[in-house]
Amino acid sequence: MKKGVVGKRENIVLMNPDGSNQVGLTNGPCSNFFPTWSPDGTRIAFTSGCETIQAYIINADGSNVVNISISEDDNGWPAWSPDGEKIALRAYKDGISGIFVMDIKTGSVANLAKAGFDPSWSPDGTKIAFSRGKGIGVINADGTGLGWITDQGSYPAWSPDGKKIAFCSEKSGNWEIYVMDADGSNQVNLTNNPAHDMDPTWSPDGTRIAFDSDRDGNNEIYVMNADGSNAVNLTNNPASDRDPDWCCQLLIVKPSDTPSPLAKEEPFLTEGYAAIVVLIIFVIVAAFILFKKTRKQI
Repeated sequence: MKKGVVGKRENIVLMNPDGSNQVGLTNGPCSNFFPTWSPDGTRIAFTSGCETIQAYIINADGSNVVNISISEDDNGWPAWSPDGEKIALRAYKDGISGIFVMDIKTGSVANLAKAGFDPSWSPDGTKIAFSRGKGIGVINADGTGLGWITDQGSYPAWSPDGKKIAFCSEKSGNWEIYVMDADGSNQVNLTNNPAHDMDPTWSPDGTRIAFDSDRDGNNEIYVMNADGSNAVNLTNNPASDRDPDWCCQLLIVKPSDTPSPLAKEEPFLTEGYAAIVVLIIFVIVAAFILFKKTRKQI
């Protein structure tokens, strides 16, 4: 039985693209992280765990939390298909650890690749990029045609037009954000900073990339132009902020100190929260241990 280890509590926060209007989405007793927006912006898939790591979906207003895990063992890194009908995730099921795809309506599950994590769908829904070890693979959504596009990268993110993939790599000696053509060619370092820069996510129009960086002493959410210029710190707080995911319209943060259990009947957002959010970020209330070993091995 494969189970992860969770350290101190982490939570998910929404904010506007300029860093304003920060609102906590989760504040339960367990850690909540790796958020990803549904294509229509109405729901968010995320990972949560105390002892066992599980995958959930929550409405963007904080209501209706549903466990979508495909096994009782660890499930994480959920990613929506562009049509919103399927979710790819890393899971351990029936003795297999790897990338699985689940049909949300029918519940049917297929294993696409052994090992791997952090899946990312191509905009047309025909391919999935994912990390394994220190490389990035791309596989057809039906599980055929696996190929490797780089042996020095992880955490891939397709551009909205499908022509580019942003990713992280430490081939320069520290973690940087790179962009490459979808076939792995023309790799360009966008950040060129001695700090650790990770977890890229594209704006809906493809002109900007949000990411997290510890260049100011602790992890913060930054946004830069797609060519790497004009990086701006959006969060500017003593907490550790990471794993942004850009939605369909605005960037939102404000962790609450009042814990609430992860339960369907108890919404996480206040009534005054507007539904036009564009970026969802995962704010680590304290340094997290979950999957830390995996990241170091990449």
